[in-house]
Amino acid sequence: MGVLDLQSLEDEAFDVDDLRVLELPARQLAVALMNVRRVDKEAALLEATSPFYRLAQRFAKAWTDQEVYTAIMGAVQEFSPQRAFIMTFSEDATRATLVAELRGEQVRFPELQHSMAHWFAEEALIPAVLKAQQPLLISDVADPSLVSVDSAEHESLKQLAARGPLRSLALVPIHVEGRLLGLLGVVFQTLHVFSSIEENLFVSLMEFSGAALQRLQLLRTARRRVEMEQQLRGFSDQLADIFDLQLLASSAASALQTLVDADGVLVSLAPLATLGEEGV
Repeated sequence: MGVLDLQSLEDEAFDVDDLRVLELPARQLAVALMNVRRVDKEAALLEATSPFYRLAQRFAKAWTDQEVYTAIMGAVQEFSPQRAFIMTFSEDATRATLVAELRGEQVRFPELQHSMAHWFAEEALIPAVLKAQQPLLISDVADPSLVSVDSAEHESLKQLAARGPLRSLALVPIHVEGRLLGLLGVVFQTLHVFSSIEENLFVSLMEFSGAALQRLQLLRTARRRVEMEQQLRGFSDQLADIFDLQLLASSAASALQTLVDADGVLVSLAPLATLGEEGV
């Protein structure tokens, strides 16, 4: 395992009793090293054999939107799709933004926004997924018995398949606190029969994605709160040093405009006599 080396400048510094005492920490250190190596080997084995472990590891390291999208695409890449895409939806679900796209091994972040009608017409996307609570996996878009959607949406998929390389399709909704935030689409050019492991993995991917994006929302909210508190303290300190009424009103208006990102602020100063005996 290794050597525990203790040295002294004194002659015969260690006697037999000292060596016996040192044997205990040496043995404890050996056990600790064995445990560390065992954990490392188990982690390496999980990394190599378990897609669920790799999925968890990817999301644990994602702290920005693009890192989350990259983690999603990294998991999807193991299925060897023809392409994959991630969309985020507006709150009223009338518009969607293509935020990430995977082609081959390359991930890009186009940030293209269009109406839902545009995406339904141009992308491997159907309205049914907006109401779905679980991944929608379609092994063969040409076989109506394998597509759990109505006839109109199935016909739409067949038309998309006729126009481009689309044979199998996975549509994974991403929810945050019950609200549909986005969608992962995975497109296969050839027939891809989804295994039970893949079905479970897509469910885990849906849950991990939602949790990661919710975490980012909470972080952004916390950062905005801290920034606003810092701005409020700064504005308060600035106003405390102003004793001219006109300058005070102007500075307060400017501070409010910056704080709430308003287009403008109107401050009306009433004559002191109209305020009554109690003052301001």
